Amino acid sequence: MSNRRKLANRLAALLKKYDREIERTFLQAVQDKAASINLAELTNAIEARDLNRALRIAGLTRAELYPFDAEINGAYVAGGQTIPEAAPAFALKFGFDGRASHAAEWARTHVGGLVTDIADEQVELLRETIAKQLEAGEAPRSVAVRIAGRTTGGKRQGGFIGLSRSQIGYLANARQELEELNGEYFTRKLRDKRFDGIVRKAIATGKPLSVADVERIAGRYSDRMLKHRADTIARTESITALRAGRREGMLQGIEAGAIRADRVKRIWDSSGDNRVRADHRAMDGREVDGMDTPYTLPDGSRMLFPGDASLGAPASQTVACRCYEVLEIDWLTP
Repeated sequence: MSNRRKLANRLAALLKKYDREIERTFLQAVQDKAASINLAELTNAIEARDLNRALRIAGLTRAELYPFDAEINGAYVAGGQTIPEAAPAFALKFGFDGRASHAAEWARTHVGGLVTDIADEQVELLRETIAKQLEAGEAPRSVAVRIAGRTTGGKRQGGFIGLSRSQIGYLANARQELEELNGEYFTRKLRDKRFDGIVRKAIATGKPLSVADVERIAGRYSDRMLKHRADTIARTESITALRAGRREGMLQGIEAGAIRADRVKRIWDSSGDNRVRADHRAMDGREVDGMDTPYTLPDGSRMLFPGDASLGAPASQTVACRCYEVLEIDWLTP
C-alpha cells in the first residue's frame, strides 16, 4: 500500500471518529441542558419577567459545551500527530505539541470563538423569544415548555435549546402552517413524514389539528433540525480541525529541523465525487510552494488549506468542504 493511500485511510478513520464524537457531544450538551431545566422555576421567572433569572435557568453555557470543545481540539491534535507519524525511518524524530503557542491560539480563537458564538446566540434567542411571547399574551408555562420541550418517554423533546436563529424561525413558521392547515408544511425536508397522513387528513376535512398534535409534530421537526445542525457542525469542524492540525504539525516539524521549509509542496486534493463544489473541483491538483503561500480559488477566495477561513474565505467555500491537501515533504536526517 502506498504512503499516500495509508495516509488517506488514516485521515478517513480520524474523520469518521471525530465526526461522530463532535456530533455526539454537541447533542449531549443540548439534551443535558434541556433535561436540567426546572419548568416550574423557568415558568416563575418568566411570569415575574425576570429575564436574567430565566436566562440563568435555560441558557446554554460555555462550561456545558466544554466536552464538545474538547473533541474539536482532540481532532486538531490528532491531525497534527499525522505529520510526525508519516516521517520515514531515516528522518529526524519529533513529536506534536498540542500546547504550543500556535496550537493554543487556534484553540482559543477558532474553537473558543465557535463555542462563545453558540452560547451567546442561545442567550439572545431566549431573551427575544421570552419577550416576544409575553408581549403576544402567551402563558408563561407555555413559553417555558416551548423553550425546554415536553417530556416524552423520560426525555425532553421539541424545545429549541441548541437550534440556530434561522431554525427557530423555521420552527415558528412550521407551527403556524400546522395551525392554519397550510400545505406549505409539506415542503419542509426535515419534517417527520410519519405525521403526514394526520396533516393531510386535517387539510382535506378542514378540521384543525389538536393543540397536542401540533406540538407533537412541531416537536419532532425541532428534534430533526437539531440533529441536522449537529451533523453540519460535526462535518465542518472535524475536518477543519484535522487540516489545521496537520498544518501546525508541519510548522512544528520545520521548527524542529525535521522538514526543509523551502522544499515543501502543498497540493489541493478534492474528494472527487459529484458533491464537490465547482471551484474546488477546479482546484484539484493545484500546487503551491512553502507553508505561507495561500491557495487562490476561482472566485478570488484565499486559503492556507482547504476549509481555512483565516484569510476571509466565505462560508460558501468552507462549510462542509471535504477537500484535503497532499504534502510533498523533504525530510531531513539527524
